[in-house]
Amino acid sequence: MSFLYPWILAFILPTLLLVPLIKSRATKLPFHPKMIASQSHPKYHLLPLVLALVLVALARPVIERSETQSIEAQPLFIAIDFSASMRAEDVKPSRLERAKAIAADLVRKSPFKNALILFTTNPLIIAPPT
Repeated sequence: MSFLYPWILAFILPTLLLVPLIKSRATKLPFHPKMIASQSHPKYHLLPLVLALVLVALARPVIERSETQSIEAQPLFIAIDFSASMRAEDVKPSRLERAKAIAADLVRKSPFKNALILFTTNPLIIAPPT
């Protein structure tokens, strides 16, 4: 475990050294008396622990993990429009042939499972993820 801001931990010791001054009745605090818990209250003795834990939290502890965690392969879904508009020849040889070539290239390069969906008006799964 490490800390993002380890320099904040240096404030724990001075904070804990101020606690006896706060507990002494001779010390005047610049707060309204209603804001300060009475010294006879049982929770008042937890003040040093609370202050130390707040400073540890402000130091932002983090647990470093290795980057080589396994990643589950997600299927790659390829959807191709098979309508009549794909027969246009603004892209050589046609939009449909170009889409087929790109899909074949994706299937060759992808380490994941692949699925092919062709659609015109309604989608039709030609090949489920395999």
